[in-house]
Amino acid sequence: MNTSLIRRGLLGVSLWAASLCVCVWAEAQPAGYEPAGSARAAAPVASAALTPEALTPESLTPRRLTIVTSIQPLSLMAKAVVGDHVDVTNLLQPGQTPHDFAFKVSDRQRLERADLLLWVGEALEPYLVSIAALQPQLSMASLVSSSGRQGLQPAGSDGDRESGDAHRGDSNEDNNEKNSDHHRGEGDHASHHLSHGDQHLWLNPEYGAAMMQALAKRLAELDPVNAAEYQQNARDESRRVLSLTSRRRPVEDRDAEVRHDTSPAARQYAVVHKAYQHFLEYFGYPSPLVLTPIPELSPGARQLWRVGEQLSAGDCLLIESASPRKWVNSFAQRQQLKLVRADIMGSSDGVTTYYRLLEELVKTFDGCTAVPPLE
Repeated sequence: MNTSLIRRGLLGVSLWAASLCVCVWAEAQPAGYEPAGSARAAAPVASAALTPEALTPESLTPRRLTIVTSIQPLSLMAKAVVGDHVDVTNLLQPGQTPHDFAFKVSDRQRLERADLLLWVGEALEPYLVSIAALQPQLSMASLVSSSGRQGLQPAGSDGDRESGDAHRGDSNEDNNEKNSDHHRGEGDHASHHLSHGDQHLWLNPEYGAAMMQALAKRLAELDPVNAAEYQQNARDESRRVLSLTSRRRPVEDRDAEVRHDTSPAARQYAVVHKAYQHFLEYFGYPSPLVLTPIPELSPGARQLWRVGEQLSAGDCLLIESASPRKWVNSFAQRQQLKLVRADIMGSSDGVTTYYRLLEELVKTFDGCTAVPPLE
């Protein structure tokens, strides 16, 4: 037999046996074990992760919170509170309303990724009920109905006391008592403000201020580092919004303002549907004529005739959209009415804040009712 062939065979068997022993030994070692002197043992992975080159700003910056709002007015409130710390996106497209919204796959994905959902409530947005039940959310309707007036005190009162208002003495207490008396007749039960079925709650500045304060409190839990800034922003914007109270008229005088004549003190006007009740009650404007109780349905000819009989040429017909439905245009032309946009959704280009939304509505109603603003 050839000696060289025998040697080669024995060498192959030896190498195979050695490899088998190494594999068995390696499997028996604990996880992460590295032999002394090996290249990997000399340069641990952990040390590489701690090098200055690895500590980039992106790796040190915490993930930004994301808020999804159901309507633009809530988005305006949220942006006033969060500053530059939170991303805020709105579910509805410009010009869209909850009455004509339909979900897309991308909408559901945005909601699932959001840290917080801000919405009005089930009555206005039934399509959000199932989603809101599965994630962190803040509902304006729930806030108003559960808090009552006790939870809707003028914003910033705590901050004012901390700033030294407690030193104003008896005069401050007298003012508080007067404010309490002013609201007592209408405010011991917030359910009254929901009983008329109008879910456009953001049109009441006090409800908006309460929503911003509730949002600041929730964000303080999610982002304690910026909690003080959130709370200060909410107080500042709430004070600004509630400064519109100077334009408020006594609610008990509202019905007396409407007369069927051309007196400049009280002029008749109409709205397409009943969407302004919270605004009217807060500011004390006279009640309008309503063309249809349901925004999705066109009124009958008899209803339009009844409303038209109470209007005069040149009176206002308030519309929410820049492109009203065809029957609205026809009715306005037939009655020689002035179509005036009341942008309750904040979709106009000039409406960049919640305060501006309300301020523009006040100007619109002042012009259409001919009620002079209070000094």
